[in-house]
Order: sequence, then C-alpha cells, then structure tokens
Amino acid sequence: MTGTAFLKVLLGLVAAVIGAVVTYYAVIFEGPFPDHPVLRGQNDLALHVAAFLVFSTPLLLLGRWNRTIAALVVFAGMIEIVQIFQVRRNADWGDFVGSVAGIALAALFVMGLRGIRWLVASNKEQTND
Repeated sequence: MTGTAFLKVLLGLVAAVIGAVVTYYAVIFEGPFPDHPVLRGQNDLALHVAAFLVFSTPLLLLGRWNRTIAALVVFAGMIEIVQIFQVRRNADWGDFVGSVAGIALAALFVMGLRGIRWLVASNKEQTND
C-alpha cells in the first residue's frame, strides 16, 4: 500500500468514527450538554459548528468537494429532521446554520492547507531550477 492510499484509508476511518460520534450525540444521546459561561446559552450552536468542522475536514481532504459538501449539508439537515420526532430534542434552523458554518470553516481550512502545499511545491521547483 502506498503512502497516499494509506492516508486515504486513514482519513476515511477517522471520518467514519467522527461521523458515528456526531450521529450519536445528535440523535441518540438524551442527556444535557453543559453550558459554558462564555457561550451564554449558545453552547448547542458552538457544538454544531465544532462537530461539523471536525467531521468535514478529513472528508474534504479526501477530495470530491461538490459531492462531499452536498452530502454534509444533507446530513446536517437530516439530523434536524430526525430531531423533530424526538421528545427530548428539538430541531432548530440555528443548529442547521451552525452545522453549515462548520462545513464552510472546514472548507476554508482545507483550502489553506492545499495552498500551503502548493506554495511549498512551487518553492521546491524554483530552488531545483
């Protein structure tokens, strides 16, 4: 197995584990989430942003941006739809927006990483000439 293939498998496994954790806490977990004083009642929104930032990053590193982003947005929407039917949970557009914001932040982060990689590669080419 080449280094690139191994990295893709590893990123896929990391994304699967994170996706399972996100699904558990978004759909199955019924306990309360602690609220941090700095967040002043916006803990749920911050958790959505953070969860989708962490979940989206390895998926976006794998490539196929259009499909990946579309699938992540659909997944975020499905979480809110499922929460409509749960007694202890409630669906909220703000949570959906927070999830999409996490996806956008992950996309910006990955674009930054790719830009750095491109700069390093072009620098190496210039020094080798």
